[in-house]
Amino acid sequence: MGSNAAAIVKHAIVPVLLVPNDYDVVTMKRILFATDLKHVKGLESLKPLRQIVKKTGAILEILHLEDTDDVPVDEERESLLLDTAFSDLPHNFTVRPLIQTEDDIWISQLK
Repeated sequence: MGSNAAAIVKHAIVPVLLVPNDYDVVTMKRILFATDLKHVKGLESLKPLRQIVKKTGAILEILHLEDTDDVPVDEERESLLLDTAFSDLPHNFTVRPLIQTEDDIWISQLK
């Protein structure tokens, strides 16, 4: 990647996906969307993700990493929002606790 790509990523206020020109396209089977759900403001904010999932035909794995110091997520409410947003696409929704270690490293136990 060049300096223009680096500048875009550095100053972007939205997620950016960079794909090198010489990238060999492979079929995506699963896409992971790791989120704390704080920035999901409604269905419109999920539109780009919907387009990628629809175009690839992949299964969307939505992973909410929940900070144990935050107010617990209402799993049922969030699941309903995401099920509505992705009702026509294959997806799964999982919540896992995010734990800070003594070394200031954030970990989560994924199965």
